Amino acid sequence: MDDDTLRAKCQAMSAASDLYKAKDYVKAYETAKETIANDVVPETFNLSCAWIIYRYLK
Repeated sequence: MDDDTLRAKCQAMSAASDLYKAKDYVKAYETAKETIANDVVPETFNLSCAWIIYRYLK
């Protein structure tokens, strides 16, 4: 994975994490969905992804 791709994924997951912290679970999931579905998520965001998906499904 090149630096630009990794940077874009990290920015998308950071935005999703911020929405999750603001308790906007649907928008957090929608923001993270493309990154989660299309490719490998950076390891540092695995836990954030798990919580975003859990809250969205709950």
